[in-house]
Amino acid sequence: MFIATFTVPKATCGAVLSIHCAELGTTGVREAVLMAEIGWQNWIRPHPYAPEISRLPYHAGDDPSWDARFAGHPLSRARAWAHHVVRTASVDPRFAALPPFQLPTAEAQSAPPPEPPVEVGSTLTTVLLGLPIGGYLPLWLSNQDVAFVRLVEPESLWTRLGMGSVGRSPLAENWYRETALYSLGSGTLLLPGRYRDDRGGIPVQQVAVAPVSPEEAAAAATEDAVLETFRWLGQVALQASQRDEAVAVTPGGHQMYGRPVVLLKVVDRTSLVLARPAPVGAPLWRDNIPADYEPTADDQWSMVAPASEETMKAGGLLTRFAVSTWSVRPTELALSFGRDHPGGDAAR
Repeated sequence: MFIATFTVPKATCGAVLSIHCAELGTTGVREAVLMAEIGWQNWIRPHPYAPEISRLPYHAGDDPSWDARFAGHPLSRARAWAHHVVRTASVDPRFAALPPFQLPTAEAQSAPPPEPPVEVGSTLTTVLLGLPIGGYLPLWLSNQDVAFVRLVEPESLWTRLGMGSVGRSPLAENWYRETALYSLGSGTLLLPGRYRDDRGGIPVQQVAVAPVSPEEAAAAATEDAVLETFRWLGQVALQASQRDEAVAVTPGGHQMYGRPVVLLKVVDRTSLVLARPAPVGAPLWRDNIPADYEPTADDQWSMVAPASEETMKAGGLLTRFAVSTWSVRPTELALSFGRDHPGGDAAR
């Protein structure tokens, strides 16, 4: 539904003229076509009407230049009606003569206008998300380049990341990683939704962040903070199993690694945690891996148990112990979501 409204305020009353344009048939066609042409990285822009005060992101598909191409779209119809009203409407002289509406004085405005989500002219970069640890989040720009930010309100992100509602980027066949839009060095991260809303658009959550150095993020990754993250991973794996998805923990970046990897999934009502390579010597794992085990080039090891909420959550701690045997720091890891085993079929 798109709404265009004209409001003529007076001191004690006002007049409103409005049109409500519903989207009929298949929704989201305009956005889907234009996003493919414009590119996701260029999709979200500062709002053109009030970029200095607007807290609402604006996507490129709403630009008026596309209206002629999508004349039947409700946004195009609403704008066409608005242009017609501007050209043809008139105000009754008796109403026009009423005492005018007065704007609040500067003294009455107690709060300053909010800061814009991104500066006008900023370039938004698509980043893939790493593991949130100790209130910090890695943002992968490529396989080698990573930026770190401190989350102003970490709790607001814990409830969304890994729960299936955040937009994703493809890595390999059937494997995806959660994504965001970020203007490097800015204080706002834009977190797109995975699904369209009732209007056919893609909802975007603004997350307040502060850019930090890799050293600061690494210092925050204490053992307690890392354990908290992997306990959260157990909850992520539980939620993923309810969507019939698997979770893979691998080094971060813009590609999917078949090794090293820890895979968490449910197979035939069995909770499976598969590590490649086998985490020889890791706590809990060493109780199941024979002392004389000799790793091979393709070795892996699985821990299985009847699928339950408890065993899925325990998979987070098993993963923590497995990745401790890798030459990869926790701040260099990321989550991926899919249905098959990355790099092989052993977990099917």
